[in-house]
Amino acid sequence: MTLGTLAIVILTTMSDKPLAPRLPTDLRATRFNVGGRKMVVLSFELPTRAWDAALSKAEAEVARELLAGRSNADIARARGTSARTVANQVARVFRKLGVQGRNQLAARWAQERLPR
Repeated sequence: MTLGTLAIVILTTMSDKPLAPRLPTDLRATRFNVGGRKMVVLSFELPTRAWDAALSKAEAEVARELLAGRSNADIARARGTSARTVANQVARVFRKLGVQGRNQLAARWAQERLPR
């Protein structure tokens, strides 16, 4: 197994000013040696998504399935519930998160996952 190299690149303009780098403010680098090779691990805390606290466990599971592109019927089969139960959970997820559909849910998830 070959270990790869991780690099963080900040794009610059012709005047060498950074173009809005989106690096976490708490980025940490830890150096160590593995088999005589120098390694660096970059780490940072992931932000808590607003819905982690807003949704019940079942609603959060349904939201993850929605983000994976599954239909209500597919989610119901996988969870062993009725399609109507899933439809009610989907409606609650949308209401609690203030979104109006799957596309808005995906956009909000992507926005909240990006480091600020």
